Amino acid sequence: MELHLTNLNVLVTGASKGIGFAIAEGFVKEGANVTIVSRSQDNLDSAVDSIYANYNIKVKTIAIDLSKKESIASLLKKVGDIDILYRPAN
Repeated sequence: MELHLTNLNVLVTGASKGIGFAIAEGFVKEGANVTIVSRSQDNLDSAVDSIYANYNIKVKTIAIDLSKKESIASLLKKVGDIDILYRPAN
C-alpha cells in the first residue's frame, strides 16, 4: 500500500530536535505541509533552517508550551485544519 502525503496538513509536536524532528523531516520529504511545534523558538528556527537547507522547503513553526491546557486551544486556532497529528511519546 502506497501512502500519499502530498498537500496533507501535518502537525508535529516536539519537533525541533530528536525523534520529532526526524518525523517532521520525513513528512516534508513526502510532500506534506508541515507545522512543527516546540517550546523554544530558537530551536524551531534551527530546525527550519536545517529542513530548508536540505529540501528547499519551508515549514511553519509555532512556539508554545503544550503542558498548559489553554495552549492547546490556542495551537488549534493557529494551525487550522490538521490531517495528521504526530506527538512523540514522552
